[in-house]
Amino acid sequence: MQNFNKESRQLKARIRKLEDWLKSEFSNPKPPTLYDTIQEILSQKSNFNSKIISLKSAANMLVFLQENDIKDVADLERFVGTLHEKRNAISDKIKPIERRLKVLDEHIRQGENFKKYRDVKLQYDDLYSEYQSAKNATGIFVKRKAQKALDTANNFYEINRAGIVIFEAADRYLKEHLNGKVDVPPLKKWRVEQMGLVAEK
Repeated sequence: MQNFNKESRQLKARIRKLEDWLKSEFSNPKPPTLYDTIQEILSQKSNFNSKIISLKSAANMLVFLQENDIKDVADLERFVGTLHEKRNAISDKIKPIERRLKVLDEHIRQGENFKKYRDVKLQYDDLYSEYQSAKNATGIFVKRKAQKALDTANNFYEINRAGIVIFEAADRYLKEHLNGKVDVPPLKKWRVEQMGLVAEK
């Protein structure tokens, strides 16, 4: 995602530079032709290596002009306009993909937290359930048993507080986003969709 955003910014900057150049050339009394521009590259006085680089630049420019049927500055201006339109169209297609990828990232993160800490929460629930049973029992030493069960549950909770809190947050998130149905988060399905969207992007 970061690569796309970087490339998109670079392309936008290049198009802007090209537009600025076009504006400056159109403001000249007699703007140079593209042939003049190529000739200028070839006629630069410099050392042998620079001449080779200039030749390559001129060759690349000629190939680019031929491939895009650009014969003059007006054609180049139209081409830049087309680039803008294509870039905007691609950006419009990518925005919903990026939004969905962001949602999937959070789904997967919360699903992994749910899976990672579920057993810890179940252990705590079992210990607290033992306390509830001991508290509601009758007979001798009931209070002591209940207190011991409560202390065990509380100690377990304190040791595992972070994991339990993370699990509870993940559980709430998943119930909210999966219409209250959370048994096993569909991590595999989300990852497949994520990979498909990244490839499409």
